Amino acid sequence: MRLKTQLAIKADIEALLPRAWNRRDIELYLAERRADWNAPKYLTPGLLITFLVDNKIAQVAEITSKEYGRKARYVT
Repeated sequence: MRLKTQLAIKADIEALLPRAWNRRDIELYLAERRADWNAPKYLTPGLLITFLVDNKIAQVAEITSKEYGRKARYVT
């Protein structure tokens, strides 16, 4: 992914209020913002999550319960 795209994603996410995202939220946001970021088609929600976590833009929070099992949230 190009540096310009990475910087656009970082600036966009950091401009938002802090929140916990689930994978579906990331998927929808990527679909909404892909053109604005000029993100490549190969950028999947999984790759976006990896980018956000690796660059310390988001942190992974694991939530576990007996009723719902294990869930991951991505906190920005």
